[in-house]
Amino acid sequence: MNKSTRLTLFCRGATTANRELRLTSEGPLEPEQSEKLVQCLREIRHADKVFSAPEASCIETAHALSAQPEICPAFRDVDYGRWKSLALHDLMESEPDAVSAWLGDPAAAPHGGESLVDAGARISDWLSSHIDHGGHCLVVTHPTIIKLAILGVLSAPLASTDRIDVDFASATYLNSNGLRWSLRLRKPV
Repeated sequence: MNKSTRLTLFCRGATTANRELRLTSEGPLEPEQSEKLVQCLREIRHADKVFSAPEASCIETAHALSAQPEICPAFRDVDYGRWKSLALHDLMESEPDAVSAWLGDPAAAPHGGESLVDAGARISDWLSSHIDHGGHCLVVTHPTIIKLAILGVLSAPLASTDRIDVDFASATYLNSNGLRWSLRLRKPV
């Protein structure tokens, strides 16, 4: 018998690096994020299992939500290779062709790190292995990873990644009937 599974993908809180448009998810949350996250406690009230990406910003978010997460490497942020921690506007000046290739082709990884295709595949693999997990799981992860999960569930092209906005401290809902995942839109609690 197939088990139904609810999955809440919770976007971590914002960091100073995010405000500076740096390609990193490291660093502590901005001070006002903790208060914002406390307001989101209702998202995990009924979670049977809580997972977190391994980066400090995700773990700190999970703790701010009063959760003790299991670290899940599949939900780690994209590996930006030699571009890690660099500001996007600086890269656009120093390596405009490489940035253009990366933004235009999901299979490109001119930074020597991970392509969106590779990151999307690891998320899809995790979703496939948890399709009949049962219950309600909460995952604290990064905006790009949530976008890739949505596109994978919808079988949409990864080139559409920049057409989805994921706010920090927001939730995205997926449901599985044991056979397939679907995106679930719901009104706020």
